[in-house]
Amino acid sequence: MTDYGFSQSGSRYGNRNREEFPAKKTGSRLFLTEFLIVLFFFLIVSTVCLKLFVRSHQITESAAALSHGQTMAASAAAVLAECDGSAAALAFYFPEAEVSGELLTMYYDRDFQPCTAESARYTMIVSTECQGYQKLASIQFFSEDSMIYELNVTAHQPLTRGEVLP
Repeated sequence: MTDYGFSQSGSRYGNRNREEFPAKKTGSRLFLTEFLIVLFFFLIVSTVCLKLFVRSHQITESAAALSHGQTMAASAAAVLAECDGSAAALAFYFPEAEVSGELLTMYYDRDFQPCTAESARYTMIVSTECQGYQKLASIQFFSEDSMIYELNVTAHQPLTRGEVLP
């Protein structure tokens, strides 16, 4: 019978104790180190991506507020050009507005729907003035903490036939 280098005890090294031979390293420490490095890299990339998504959401919200502010200011300017230029005349077209002298104030919620001053997230203030045949207005659109858009309007009030031909 062939020996193949094994003794009767089944060990290739004969009767030597196991303590004499170092155990084979399985590479678990290397795997754990690689895994931690990959996990750390993933966390850094996730943090950067999360910051990018949050910033893009903020930019989207500010762009939407600017767009709505421009639209509402243009609407008020168009009404101003067609009426006599007073805040009371503008209030006819904006029934939800508060009028105080030549100042018109409108409040909007987060969905840009008219609301009360207590629940307002956005405010549009229109101050009007008439100088001779010129109608002047300053239209300002604010968020809770800053001005989003401002539009200064000058419209000419046409003369009537009686004013031209005495």
